[in-house]
Amino acid sequence: MSEINETVLERLSNELISRSNSFVDLGVSLKLKIKSPNITVYFDPKTNKTSLNKKCNSNVVISMSADVAHQLFTGKVNIMEELASGIIEVAVDPDTHVAKVVDLLNFLSPSLEIYPKLIS
Repeated sequence: MSEINETVLERLSNELISRSNSFVDLGVSLKLKIKSPNITVYFDPKTNKTSLNKKCNSNVVISMSADVAHQLFTGKVNIMEELASGIIEVAVDPDTHVAKVVDLLNFLSPSLEIYPKLIS
């Protein structure tokens, strides 16, 4: 059973935004979709803020189950392997350069440090 819930995801996303100097510069919106429980976090580069369960379009959507997200954020799975196997799904707007996805993955990398502290 994962520790993923709205409170943890909201705190994690806000911490990611506050630590990043480059998210706004990316100019790419990100939607992180977690399944079971169904929680969506929207990262808005225009406002440099996040919101939960907002219905809006996004340049990049990363989807995974809560259990996979928990394992990912605790460093127990490799994101590249999970992407290759389709366990983590990524949808990219046709007008968004794929290199931006790599930048977004780098933006998410501090989750490995932040998330374990939030659930302890």
